[in-house]
Amino acid sequence: MTDRIIDYRNLLRANGFRVIQDKPIAGGYQFLIENCGHLRIYFKKNGQVSIDVSQLNPESRKQILSILKHGKNMLLADRSFWNTIKDRALGFSGGLLKLHDNQELLKLSGCVLLYDGYGIRVLHMGKSCPEVIKRELNKISVPRVDDNLSLVRFVSDFLRKNPEAEDTLLAFLSDVVDEESSELDTLLQKHLIKKKLEDPAEILPSIGSDEAGKGDLFGPLIVAAVYVGSHELAFLEEINVKDSKAMSKNSIVRVAKTISRICPHAIEITSPSELSNDSCNMNEVLSRMHFKCIKNVAKQKESLAIVYDDFGSKTLKKMIKSRFPEASVLGFRKAERNMAVAAASVLARAEFLSKIKALEVKYGISIALGAGPKAIKSAEVFLEKYGAEELGKVAKIHFSNLKRLINR
Repeated sequence: MTDRIIDYRNLLRANGFRVIQDKPIAGGYQFLIENCGHLRIYFKKNGQVSIDVSQLNPESRKQILSILKHGKNMLLADRSFWNTIKDRALGFSGGLLKLHDNQELLKLSGCVLLYDGYGIRVLHMGKSCPEVIKRELNKISVPRVDDNLSLVRFVSDFLRKNPEAEDTLLAFLSDVVDEESSELDTLLQKHLIKKKLEDPAEILPSIGSDEAGKGDLFGPLIVAAVYVGSHELAFLEEINVKDSKAMSKNSIVRVAKTISRICPHAIEITSPSELSNDSCNMNEVLSRMHFKCIKNVAKQKESLAIVYDDFGSKTLKKMIKSRFPEASVLGFRKAERNMAVAAASVLARAEFLSKIKALEVKYGISIALGAGPKAIKSAEVFLEKYGAEELGKVAKIHFSNLKRLINR
């Protein structure tokens, strides 16, 4: 059953559905899909599979059921239909690349299609795609998908299985963006910049940055930046990287090790004592930290796309653009939908948890996270044992509730 679960998870992921959580249930498995609800799959003893979509929102049911039944984000198409599409495409000077597992990749102006022997998936569909091709595809109602993210996911999966064929794929896809580049990631970035995308999830490859510790009474302020490109994406999706706020402590620590091993990254740390000055502006501090992290990642891997978690800074975007004038720089609320920002949030939180653990060992007390009553109780214990001066070294004494505690 495990292999089949992985297949279903990959199918959902490959078609733009983000699995937030998955777990075994009696007789099957349950997936929590972002913005859709719960999907339950039951495996019967006779080998049959039962799919329960009753807990999904009505808008998602038909599409998800179609994906799982047909095996890809596509409707079924036999070889003869695919040959018709190929003949028409090659008549428009299209190109064909034969891949592993009997897959074929078809490219023509404004369109990239993938066929696996069962169905067709649209990886890219632009305005310049010939109308005759669109009409043929409409005969089987091939669903429109998020073409940029689908394209990047395909490239990432392809490179993982065929690392020696990167130059071949680069040459094959080069006219999709009508640009020249010696690197696949740069080619993909030029493509996404032209599209002026507004969904952070679609903006890949990119550098992403995020912070941790901003709302915690104890511990430093941490900012991390991570580059995620076509070589990294498949690995990160396989280990289910997501916003650290949706992950357990153990998962954060485990996943962070993989991120730091495979992704270009940088981390900046500001101690609580550096934040205690009354004239200290948190947004200005965060802006400098984000900028420095992004700059350090860019030294490892240049990027034409930079995404950051928008914390209200009025200067960060200008700082980045002044250093990287050719880059597309975008700040979003809830930017963790972008894989690079999600990876940065995991790295930042893992580093923060490590610092908190070190404080617990050093001072011999338990430290609660956050800034609520439990954290205040930890501060009371620390204050009584070590005093206000030492507390200022490990906690953000500019927080109003901590100020009240010290001044009591």
